[in-house]
Amino acid sequence: MWIKDFEGRYEISIDGKVYFHGPKGKVERKLVPDKDGYLTVNLKIGAKVYCKKVHREVATAYIREPLEGEQVNHKDGNRANNHVDNLEWCSPKENIKHALGEGLKPIGFKYLSNTTGYYGVSIYKGKYVAQIKRNGKNHKLGTYQSLEEAHAVYRDWE
Repeated sequence: MWIKDFEGRYEISIDGKVYFHGPKGKVERKLVPDKDGYLTVNLKIGAKVYCKKVHREVATAYIREPLEGEQVNHKDGNRANNHVDNLEWCSPKENIKHALGEGLKPIGFKYLSNTTGYYGVSIYKGKYVAQIKRNGKNHKLGTYQSLEEAHAVYRDWE
């Protein structure tokens, strides 16, 4: 299937291989991982080069056009597996929920500078305090002996 906006020039397969159609025929393009491990490909028209993420191009070509703000989720968590059967469109919240649920990111991954490593849990006088922010106000959920217990209470309220 042709890559959107590159019809007649670049083709993408259901497993994420990219081909250039030029004067020498059909040539497979090299895929390069970005800093986050997603495979990318450089597509050129004239002097302009476009760096495209392969998983997004597969999802656009074989599933559907993305809705505003949608992301592509790798169902198996492997960013190099860009087969159409492994991809799905989802919201950013659904994507992060999947990553947390599959253990692809540790819970509290964004908040490792927090002394506990978990969002919504802090230490006060040797105990763990769970709190959550709703409508701009902090609400204390309780004080607990263990980090796991405080974090579990926070996750129940999240």
